[in-house]
Amino acid sequence: FTVFTPTSIFSPAITDSYGLTVGPNPTASITTLTYTLKSSEYVTIEILDTQGKLLRTVVKEEIQNAGEQQRTIDLSNLLPGVYMVQV
Repeated sequence: FTVFTPTSIFSPAITDSYGLTVGPNPTASITTLTYTLKSSEYVTIEILDTQGKLLRTVVKEEIQNAGEQQRTIDLSNLLPGVYMVQV
């Protein structure tokens, strides 16, 4: 995912695999990740800068059931710029 100014996320590869959507997009504060898991699995969601440096772990090795999942992420403490989300 890539986050643009003020904050926006895009990743067609993940969208195709997990049915990922992000909204509102762009955002300067709160956004919601919605994705679908085909089976129960451990999930980690991290926010990274463009150099790959970890800025924040949103979810760490949380077991999630198969089906649609939603996670609200507060991005208001990030400066406007480009960011990535790693799932």
